Amino acid sequence: SAELDAKKRIIAFQEEVVREIYQVLAQRLKDFRNEPDYRRFLLSCIEEGINNLPGNAFEVELKAEDQEFLEVELESMAGRLHAKIDVTPSASLEGGARIYTADRRLLIDNTFSARLKRTEEEIRREIWRTIFGTERSTPQ
Repeated sequence: SAELDAKKRIIAFQEEVVREIYQVLAQRLKDFRNEPDYRRFLLSCIEEGINNLPGNAFEVELKAEDQEFLEVELESMAGRLHAKIDVTPSASLEGGARIYTADRRLLIDNTFSARLKRTEEEIRREIWRTIFGTERSTPQ
């Protein structure tokens, strides 16, 4: 029916709007690496990972540039947490950190992409609520 087709077109349009907003959000998250608060965010990601893994020896994977500007803070964190923290540079990370146990058997992935993926559905629901005033609709 024409009414059903119209509803489907409206929903497809709404989905496209949500997808575009989500892509802008993902880009802004990448740009966050250049913000002053990025250092504090990154340190909290690393500490959160260490606090949620067993043991006291860890490997932290970071972008090489992030490793350089966190050296002193990571030494301080290691002392405060009574932990051994080895840092490995990674060319594939766009931001954030991966925290492994020293044997690399367990991982807390606090990279931008992983954190965004973990909250994707919640973010999409919030976009729907904010823009369209409803939860996501489905064709009737």
